[in-house]
Amino acid sequence: MKRLTRAIVRLYPGAWRQRYETELETLIDETGESWCYRTDLLLEALKMRILAANWRLAAFALAGILIAFAISLYIPNRYQSGAVLQIAAPGAEIEALRDDVAIRVGGLFSRPTLAGIILKPDINLYPDERRTMPLEAVIQRMATEDSRVGVTETPRGIALHISYIGANPAQARRTVQEILNQLVTHRRTRINGVLSFEVLDAPYLPSQPLFPNRRMFAFAGFIAGLLLLLLLGLIRRAPRTFLLTSLATIALSLFASFVPVSYSAQGSVAFESSAARQAALDYLDTNRPIPPPGQVNTPFQIERLGSSHVAITSTARVRPWSSTDTSRPSIAARQVIQVLTSVPSQTGAYVTRWPLAPTPAIPPALFPTMLAISAALALASAAILLRNRRTPSLTAHHA
Repeated sequence: MKRLTRAIVRLYPGAWRQRYETELETLIDETGESWCYRTDLLLEALKMRILAANWRLAAFALAGILIAFAISLYIPNRYQSGAVLQIAAPGAEIEALRDDVAIRVGGLFSRPTLAGIILKPDINLYPDERRTMPLEAVIQRMATEDSRVGVTETPRGIALHISYIGANPAQARRTVQEILNQLVTHRRTRINGVLSFEVLDAPYLPSQPLFPNRRMFAFAGFIAGLLLLLLLGLIRRAPRTFLLTSLATIALSLFASFVPVSYSAQGSVAFESSAARQAALDYLDTNRPIPPPGQVNTPFQIERLGSSHVAITSTARVRPWSSTDTSRPSIAARQVIQVLTSVPSQTGAYVTRWPLAPTPAIPPALFPTMLAISAALALASAAILLRNRRTPSLTAHHA
């Protein structure tokens, strides 16, 4: 038989192969080997494995469900509320309305406004974080991770889609309502006419947490339990191969865990005139902010947009093991915020787009997770190899 067919036959239970393997080899030699026949052999082998180890399947699946569900109970619930606000200016140019919206959104994400929302007694955001983190870090988290304001142009004006993720449903709704109030009451504007505000969707009270999804956790645990049972069965059949593969994966994970991960974020700022923009650029050339801790080789780039706008981009390269900061994706956004807030106020600057926390192509936790899984597989493979070596010697001793 060919190597592939032999591998499929080895999937059958050992007791069955001892009794019928010779007859099966003869049958395969007589009928030939086709993909349909190999598929039938594989399905029958899996069926026999499931019937032979049905209690193991149930035990591993149940253990996976219980462990995953228990883990989800330790993850704090996060609730998302949202609203839609439409701003219209009858008779005004759309460009003027866009500038007005940019000013309002920039004012919303300014440090004084966010600090006022966080510290407001009836909202009281991030009480635990404020005990262990500086207020500046808490403000940056709210601006870059938990709050979102999307802008959409409509036939009647501009719609702002607002969302916030909070610790409980009532807090999330109150925060969205406060954000609405701040957008409506912002006084700085370039429109001389009358502005109209219409709440298209009022802040709602979320009934279910956005995260974690405990049903998905339980399903993932069920699948993980079955895969673990299959993996242990494969390790028992080829422990040496799994040991070598696990050691190679450990070496790769250790190497990759020390490779810096890149994050990019961008924000923009507008000025009253091109002369004011040039004055701000001259100031930034001579007074560059110090990069945040844990960031390596990350100079920011400045790009001129139009006659009075500037885009600022930062690419943070962070070593996964270099910092205990749990919000590493926001480091690039912090750099941009630091640059935006360092622009002198006398230049008439106002932020038109605040940066969001970027998401890397490869999660930083991927390689440490691979390292832990590979170490566990290596230990299991080594234990099986040692047991297989000891078993013949024990048999010979008793004989």
